[in-house]
Amino acid sequence: MTQEQATNEPDTAEAKRGPRILLVDDDAEIIEAMRYALQSRGYDVVIARDGNQGLVMAEREDPDLVILDMMMPKRSGFLVLERLRRTRKVPTK
Repeated sequence: MTQEQATNEPDTAEAKRGPRILLVDDDAEIIEAMRYALQSRGYDVVIARDGNQGLVMAEREDPDLVILDMMMPKRSGFLVLERLRRTRKVPTK
């Protein structure tokens, strides 16, 4: 294998993971139920427990989808969504 082939091949762990979903919610029961349901269907789930953490995780994890609770402490889901739309390419439909 040449150096060029090695750098062009995807990392094994990255190639096997499903689409990444960021779940932002402050309710532990909802988080665990959603995590179980999504992971059992092959999704890679990352968790944020409040709006501020959700913004940090969205930047760091680059999720394919964000599931966002609208009523949370520290920063509401409405404010998180507004910020994501201003700072990232987010589909509006």
